[in-house]
Amino acid sequence: MSEPPGRSGVTDGNQDDRALVGNGVSVSMAAKAYRLLRAVLMTAAEDDQIISANPCRIRGAGDEHPEERPVLAVAQVFELADRIGRRPVGNVRKVKNAAYLLRFQRNGEMRTHPEILHSRADAERALWKMGMDGRADCTQDRRFRALVLLATFASLRWGEVSALRRSDLDLEAATVRVRAAFIERSTGELVLGPPKSKAGRRVIGIHRRSSPHCVST
Repeated sequence: MSEPPGRSGVTDGNQDDRALVGNGVSVSMAAKAYRLLRAVLMTAAEDDQIISANPCRIRGAGDEHPEERPVLAVAQVFELADRIGRRPVGNVRKVKNAAYLLRFQRNGEMRTHPEILHSRADAERALWKMGMDGRADCTQDRRFRALVLLATFASLRWGEVSALRRSDLDLEAATVRVRAAFIERSTGELVLGPPKSKAGRRVIGIHRRSSPHCVST
């Protein structure tokens, strides 16, 4: 990765970055890998004198410029918590001529959709739309509501909040105890284990307004 004579090395660096990104490596990961390589070769050159000079000289190759992450307002957080885990009550049945009949529940009563739909996907989309705009009854798994509220107001990582158990919540004291976390291995497998550090084992206070919503049924 040394700089060819008479060239700045910037163009080659951009080509290397594009090759990595094209192979599925993120820009952030490519920058981190370059910084690590540069540090290793710097030690080899200056401390151990195994090589005469550090060949990592591509300007800006180790820089990251991540976009600023959007932040939800409190009202948007509660709206998200109300929506996640909801499922419309209904069913889709195939009838003759490759058509599909949609039945849905409204106010506790099962009804038939007036239109005959041409595919199961169209029927399922119609059912979900009716659930979203209130024309069909919905059920909700309140565990997902609790997940959103705890992740937001207790600032928990995904691996931590998904590993919580009911016994980790103390509603009287308005606290949540973090004692385990899911960790994703390089193979994609999720493994349940202790937090990465001692500081990861902690008790966090949660707001009184959100704590009653964190009870799963």
